Amino acid sequence: MILLFFPPFVCLSAKKKWRNRKSKKIESRKSQMNFLISEKLFYKAKLKPIYSN
Repeated sequence: MILLFFPPFVCLSAKKKWRNRKSKKIESRKSQMNFLISEKLFYKAKLKPIYSN
């Protein structure tokens, strides 16, 4: 009921901010995963020559 007293644009901007924060969190998680994957690949590539010998 309290929300009715707020002008609609305030609610919209709050929603937008929250969505932005959420997407930023997801983005950071994605970049962390990409970093881990690239680290693993790099490590494997480093080990390959040792195995081939």
